[in-house]
Amino acid sequence: MRQAIDLGLTDAAAFYHYGCALAALGEYPEAAEAFERALVLKPDFLPARSNLASCRFELRDFAQAERLYRQTLESDPGNLAACHNLGQVFYLTQRISEAIEYFKRSAEAAPHEAEFRANLATMQEADNQLDAAASSARTALALDPHNVTAAVALARVLRRRGQTAEALSALSAADLHTSMPRTAIAYWSERGHILDVLDRYPEAFDAYAKSKVLLAETRLQRYDPQATEKALVRERSLLTPERVTAWALQPEPSTPAPLFIVGFPRSGTTLLEQMLGCHPQIAPCGELETSIEREADAPDYFDQLSQLNENDRQARLAALRTDYMAALHSHASHSQETRYASNKLPLNLMRIGIIRLLFPEAPIIHVQRHPLDAVLSAYFTPFLFGNEWSLRLADTAHLFAQSWQHAEAMRKLPGTRFLRVRYEELATDPEPVLKQILAFLNLPWDPRCLDFHQSERIVRTASYAQVACALYQTSIRRYRHYLGCIDTETLALLQPVIAETGYEVDHTPPAS
Repeated sequence: MRQAIDLGLTDAAAFYHYGCALAALGEYPEAAEAFERALVLKPDFLPARSNLASCRFELRDFAQAERLYRQTLESDPGNLAACHNLGQVFYLTQRISEAIEYFKRSAEAAPHEAEFRANLATMQEADNQLDAAASSARTALALDPHNVTAAVALARVLRRRGQTAEALSALSAADLHTSMPRTAIAYWSERGHILDVLDRYPEAFDAYAKSKVLLAETRLQRYDPQATEKALVRERSLLTPERVTAWALQPEPSTPAPLFIVGFPRSGTTLLEQMLGCHPQIAPCGELETSIEREADAPDYFDQLSQLNENDRQARLAALRTDYMAALHSHASHSQETRYASNKLPLNLMRIGIIRLLFPEAPIIHVQRHPLDAVLSAYFTPFLFGNEWSLRLADTAHLFAQSWQHAEAMRKLPGTRFLRVRYEELATDPEPVLKQILAFLNLPWDPRCLDFHQSERIVRTASYAQVACALYQTSIRRYRHYLGCIDTETLALLQPVIAETGYEVDHTPPAS
């Protein structure tokens, strides 16, 4: 196809089939370009538009994917694939009610299609509608007794209800030979969760590892420890105290003001935001992704800044700040008394430097957790997109160590408003920690922060089930169950950080 196109073939169908081949190989940017060329030649080519939307979805360009799926549905209202995929876009952009609406439409339009009903069950469970999720999952299993998506959704509901033996039994009906890769990933991850609850820890670790092997097979990129380390070292060398003082934008008071809750993934940022979000003067925005991540994460970003003259550098930074504030205000549901809008994107832990440049006045709260607990929990999480560092336990440990070292350097930059709290203290005795945080934010104490589990706000991250219930301590020193499964490379990477953070490795066997 490439040779034919290079020789001058300009047929819409040719570009369409070329795009299909590229998409099958996972070359989504090139596939999207091919589908776009097909649409230029034939604007009403619906399969090309639908496939272009799917490419945009895989590239996480959800705004464009939504636009294209909507266009497809306008031209072809009965296109169930577009309807279903639009539901996926809404789910991944945290618009859960719209996601459920479109999954329901798909399921009602094709009542004998088990997968549509199974995906509806998945979304209902994510929305904490456990009864509805169980009903939808069982309906799907009645249509297809071996449907993996439905079995996983039902197992999640049963596990959350404490029916772990029944949850494991529900998974046993699934036929992995008929599942898509992402569904098999979810199966092994859920199996790991259930076995963990059943105290079958070596089996749980093996199940989590299988999910990561399958997840790695869907990724085209691999984590590069050397590149990560090199980029962070370079950033630290460029963001000297003198440069930060000279480059930082002038404070720009806004209502609500940005508040950053940072920490390694699975370290308690969701829990803290859920607590603070119950304060009437704090509007929680969840994991807010903006151009800060898209631009400032480039390895040469700070090199580029250093080469600009003062006016151009200020203009570039101001554009980033304007974009961030627009995203913040569009996500923050706030009233006149709201003073802060929080962003709990965890790996902003590695962006303290750019945050300091853009928002000199912004408070940053770092939630710290025992390195072994944080690393294991992140490794056990099947992140759908990105986070290639989480595919190997040792890579997860490497990023943890690097992010800690980087945050330690960046928090000392002059003028940085930085507070560190421990997850373990937050989970066992939250009131003193929350009072410390609110004093740091110059806000009055509000006891509603302790009733976070009664909040109607739905969390859209991997931690949603944990923060939907009252506090518990089973996640503290959880690593003791898995010490025999942790490889020597991982332990070597984390030992220095464990010592620096004031933790220790407890080899006492946990009580059964």
